[in-house]
Amino acid sequence: MGKTKIDIDDSELKKRVSEGAKKGLLLFALRLSEEMALTLSQPGTGRTYRIGKGRTHRASAPGFPPAVRTGLLRRSYSLSMDGKAGDVGFMEWYASVNKNKMGFQYGTNVDYAAELEDPQDKNRPHLLPTLKFVEGQLEELVNRGIADALTDYFA
Repeated sequence: MGKTKIDIDDSELKKRVSEGAKKGLLLFALRLSEEMALTLSQPGTGRTYRIGKGRTHRASAPGFPPAVRTGLLRRSYSLSMDGKAGDVGFMEWYASVNKNKMGFQYGTNVDYAAELEDPQDKNRPHLLPTLKFVEGQLEELVNRGIADALTDYFA
């Protein structure tokens, strides 16, 4: 029976795994960003009131994401993969793969965002429910990125 020899460059393999994990983390961050835009685009389910001359606005009910009025909150959420988002109330996710720290920052600098999220204040949660909705995809997306990198490596 013939012999098969596989040469594995350990440093190249580690590099590929790290790159794959980073790709998966980016896919997750983009998924979170996409879902947040959808969350903050829902019509209100609360009371309707007048704003200005002849215009009305339907607010969101307590416990539901804030209804869009100006779109400022939705536009303000941003993503940074390089850690340069600044100190503007961002949430951060980091992971270590092969001792390489990687992660992303996601958040908003809109002052009233925290008040909306707080059940004891405005009670119009949007960030935590959206994160809970997509968090189950993190492992899958990171694993997919690593699997793709390994497939390329061994091809």
